[in-house]
Amino acid sequence: PKRIVLMAAILEKYLHIKLSDHDIFFKVSGNLKIKESGSDLGIALALLSSYFQQALPAKSVALGEVNLTGQIKSINQVNMHISEAQNFGVGKISKDQLEDYAKRKEMSYDEIEKWLRQNVE
Repeated sequence: PKRIVLMAAILEKYLHIKLSDHDIFFKVSGNLKIKESGSDLGIALALLSSYFQQALPAKSVALGEVNLTGQIKSINQVNMHISEAQNFGVGKISKDQLEDYAKRKEMSYDEIEKWLRQNVE
């Protein structure tokens, strides 16, 4: 619950949407627990999806940390998270995400793409 409240506060501050005027209900399926900052982006997207009443794409996964200034940061050990997501039938990553990961790791896009080829959309 703490991460959800934190994400709601960050979204409210930087996007100027009044989430505090609404009741927030949040359900995580599959007996998962939200513990790490890598789930921040998924939480933020779920909150925005509900607020704007716009569904997210089916079988999608959002991995990223949202810091206190609202910036989205890529996560470490992306291959481990992708492997875990594939157990739930999701796990493709976008080329934008791959480019960001390559920059953060100071590697070429081609090098990262070769390493994660089977997981790229």
